[in-house]
Amino acid sequence: MDTEYRPSHTDRTDVMTLFDDLEELYFDCMEDLQPLIHSLPAEILEEIFQRCLPTGHLPVLSFSEAPISLTQVCSLWRNIALSSPTLWTAVHIPIPTSPSEDFLYRAFKNRSAGATWWLAHVRRLNSPLTLSLHWPTSLRYTFGRGEDFVRATVIGAASHFIRELDLHLPVDILKMVLNKPTYLFPRLERITLREGSDIEDTCLWETPSLRKVVWNGVGGNILGTQLKWDSMEEISVDGTYESQSWFKYGDARALLQGTCRSLLKLGILLDDDAGPASMPRRVYSSALIRAIQSRRADSAPAAGDGGLYLPRLETLSMVVSTRQPQHSAPRLCKLLQLPALHTLIYAHHPTPPTPHSQIQVLEPHPLFILLSVQSHPVAITTLIIDATSISRTMFLGCMRLTPSLSRLWVKDTRPTSVGGTLVDHGMTMGDTDEEVVLDDLFLGDLLPTFCYDIPIEFSFDRAWFTLDALKNFVHTRLSLAAVGAASVEGWVDDFSEGPQVARLKSVHVGFAYQGARGSDAGLEYELRESNVSVSISFAVEREDARPAPRLYGVVDPKDGLRAIDEWM
Repeated sequence: MDTEYRPSHTDRTDVMTLFDDLEELYFDCMEDLQPLIHSLPAEILEEIFQRCLPTGHLPVLSFSEAPISLTQVCSLWRNIALSSPTLWTAVHIPIPTSPSEDFLYRAFKNRSAGATWWLAHVRRLNSPLTLSLHWPTSLRYTFGRGEDFVRATVIGAASHFIRELDLHLPVDILKMVLNKPTYLFPRLERITLREGSDIEDTCLWETPSLRKVVWNGVGGNILGTQLKWDSMEEISVDGTYESQSWFKYGDARALLQGTCRSLLKLGILLDDDAGPASMPRRVYSSALIRAIQSRRADSAPAAGDGGLYLPRLETLSMVVSTRQPQHSAPRLCKLLQLPALHTLIYAHHPTPPTPHSQIQVLEPHPLFILLSVQSHPVAITTLIIDATSISRTMFLGCMRLTPSLSRLWVKDTRPTSVGGTLVDHGMTMGDTDEEVVLDDLFLGDLLPTFCYDIPIEFSFDRAWFTLDALKNFVHTRLSLAAVGAASVEGWVDDFSEGPQVARLKSVHVGFAYQGARGSDAGLEYELRESNVSVSISFAVEREDARPAPRLYGVVDPKDGLRAIDEWM
């Protein structure tokens, strides 16, 4: 610089070579500084992204949750996430609501843009879709109308790709969807309805690929629909007594006769045959009548004369009413043969609601009858039972008939049940002759009853046993499992002839009484090193329940989102 020296051709070549070497060294250093995750193959990143999806509910239209959040990190992640069909196969979309017309317009515009983008991406990937729409009747006339939104998402943008449809919509909007031609839903396999009435004659029930139907709170007669009954894999009905969701013996038997060949999952509410005369008689559809006649033409020797043999049924959820001694449940249970059953759920909901002191527990118990009449080995691995639906003695007797049981959940569906909920201060322990009372004696009864083939996962609602009793139960289980493992390894000779005890995996308890601060943390910490998952919650005093104020101008993408029960 500041000289008249002119570089020669050799000098210029040397300088250019030096710059090239520095540039190559720079890029080599930058590659070494790249995060390790960027060096992973795309297939590994795609698997990691798959595990980032929510497991307790469907994905939502939110930048703070996967899969949308994965597209906001970098271009590499965005490209991999958008090219992965499995990340976009399910979405929950609540219809926007707001008392302000201006904000409602903006909310609809933003929500529609997000839903349109998601559904358009599903079309590009040509992947099946699980779609949940939430717009209950209670919000309709308060917050405006959303027919166009439903019509655009379900009918216009995604109908050809929908595999599962979950709808909580006003009746007229629901009928608009259900009355669309079946060719618009060529992939539809499952439909869940959360509200509605008088929908038996709609077109969608005749969709060729439809195999699973869930009615939750629907007012109507499911037996009057034109479903392909002999191909149905799931029928689940739940709701209030006024919604005609309860089945008497004859109707329940007709349902099972029409679906016995293919049914995998059944949820049914059983009423007594002496119900009120005001309940209308169910009218069967021509499709169901044809399915019943076809079944009667086939022989079913495994079920015997007049029996109901369901060779594929894996999950049975049975809720019974207990208003009269003559009940549909015992009569129906005597007929059932369920060789493939592995998940059994039993509860009772009195119709109409009855004070607990007046609840009548059926004897002989339908659950005991069902397990006793099986002509094949009982292979039930998961049992979920309402504590108020069976006495302790009968419950322990039923446990002895389920040698393969690995998961037990004693639920309590009364308003005073706990596990994070509020309870009345004056709640008292029940009568063991009427219900399963979860006290110290109950835990003691479990050990000899389940001495060998006992469950490895427990969940208890409204428990009265002490922490010391729970600790003793867990440690005894671990000790039995350790002795059994030692005998397998040849370390213990005097136990080698006996059966082995499965290692305890998890215990979840909701106590019916208030606990001292930090008393649950000690037990959880003590058992953590034993690889046993323990979660404990204590009751709290009831406070006046006031609904949380709805913030003005806020649209929650999780409105109406339902949890996915891992036990189911």
